[in-house]
Amino acid sequence: MNKKIAMLIAVFVVGILPLVLADTSDHAYTASVGTASNIIITELDTSFSNCAVASSCDQITDSLNIQNTGNTAPSTGISAAFTSDVGGVYGLVDATNVIPGTNFQINSVALTANTSTTEVVAVGSLGAGADLNVSADLSIPGGQASGSYNGTVQLSWTA
Repeated sequence: MNKKIAMLIAVFVVGILPLVLADTSDHAYTASVGTASNIIITELDTSFSNCAVASSCDQITDSLNIQNTGNTAPSTGISAAFTSDVGGVYGLVDATNVIPGTNFQINSVALTANTSTTEVVAVGSLGAGADLNVSADLSIPGGQASGSYNGTVQLSWTA
């Protein structure tokens, strides 16, 4: 019987010994969360249909998706400007002709044709976590030369 008790005590001591001998070390981590907007722009549809008739208008309802995954809105909203021009007239261009930027709208705001000056196209709607689809509208001016027109619109913002 004494052997059984001694064996039981030995098993108990061996089992508890690692618990008594275990060391621990605590480490504190810190983090700072700054204030910033994080704008992600996704191209949904940027191709207008064949506008065969001058003065016709075409709309792309969901042209771009603008998402703010940051924790604050951009301080200046989202601005847009054409970077493509022919002879200093900005807009959709072919080799020699331009559909002026004033005939192109993003989110119902016409862009500028005479310079690459930005126009604010989204204000106050891009708070933290906001997700916004914007439209694009094109109106073909009367007398516009036929051709295949392309243009680059640059979006900008200040965090």
